Amino acid sequence: MNWKTKTGLALLAALAGMTATDARAQTASPDFSIAPAVANQVLSMGYLVRGGLQSCTGNCLGGLVEPKLQACVDDFTCTTYVYTTSNLELISQNGLLGAVNLEVLNLPADVASQVAPSVTIAAGSGFPPFASTPFSLKAGPTAPLGTFTVTVRATSGLLIHTIGYTVTIVDALPSLPPGGQLGGLSTISVNSQFTLGGTANVVAGTSTSGTVSLTGGGPGPGGLTIALSSSNPAIATVSPASLVIPEGGTSAKFSVSTVAVSAPAQVSISASAGATTTATLLTIWPSDGVSVTRAEYDSSKKQLGVEATDTATGVTLNAYVTATGEAIGTLQNAGGGKFKGQLFWPVSPQKITVRSNQGGAGTAAVAAK
Repeated sequence: MNWKTKTGLALLAALAGMTATDARAQTASPDFSIAPAVANQVLSMGYLVRGGLQSCTGNCLGGLVEPKLQACVDDFTCTTYVYTTSNLELISQNGLLGAVNLEVLNLPADVASQVAPSVTIAAGSGFPPFASTPFSLKAGPTAPLGTFTVTVRATSGLLIHTIGYTVTIVDALPSLPPGGQLGGLSTISVNSQFTLGGTANVVAGTSTSGTVSLTGGGPGPGGLTIALSSSNPAIATVSPASLVIPEGGTSAKFSVSTVAVSAPAQVSISASAGATTTATLLTIWPSDGVSVTRAEYDSSKKQLGVEATDTATGVTLNAYVTATGEAIGTLQNAGGGKFKGQLFWPVSPQKITVRSNQGGAGTAAVAAK
């Protein structure tokens, strides 16, 4: 038996002794999700007036701001096109890119939909990558009255996801008590601590605030009760769990608290008032690691040379005087997690702190050059 034969037999024996890798240890397959999705809830698109036109005697307060309610008080007559619309976001998971096909199912008779036949999730569109498109409904004169559920189905290859909406078809918008206004739930937003991609961003373990807004005028007597929730309260909690926007009010504040995470995570923060729900996405980022590798001050040029590294990508680093917190300047991204800066400062700061907009920080004593 020559050496080639021995080597071949040894290789076969080694291959025979190998066991298949557990599929659960492999990287998750590319996928996508649909927003605004709220766990165990069907979103409401509000009222849909059949016939295409809605005439009312009253002040329409800038027209019908869909998909919420219209407020009217007796002072003049207005006529406006009536339809209801929402916005769909297709969000990449585990790196999925490309076209996603859209179709609307379970439409009531004489109700037409307008939605793009497909959208494309493109690299660089956000973190994670996403695509968005409006989705509208319009009822003809013979559409049935009542509340119905329609479904938007999104497909990419063998992947299929759906999102459900309720819509109430009426002949006219609800009447109001004398002198009253009907304020509908419009939007919910969360304040972002830094800019990265298309969602609000917060550093894990910190808190941020948010706002619930109404449209169509403020609530009538008794106000409007708003329920707030998080799709993953284990990592992001909303406080308070409910709030009341008083008569005539247009918005209210709330807070979102987060806990430490080991990898970026997204949660949906939602607000509900009766059958109407609106939601927004929040990305929670683990704090990054910042290390200052060089800090030198040239007194003749009044220039501070700084070099630092960061464990995260897409971040911004700023240098500060450690003793006073004064901002010195922003470092330039040199690639590969390295940052550099030649910053003017009138005197040596003695010690500097470099902070990232993602929560990380590092300090170093300043050497004379």
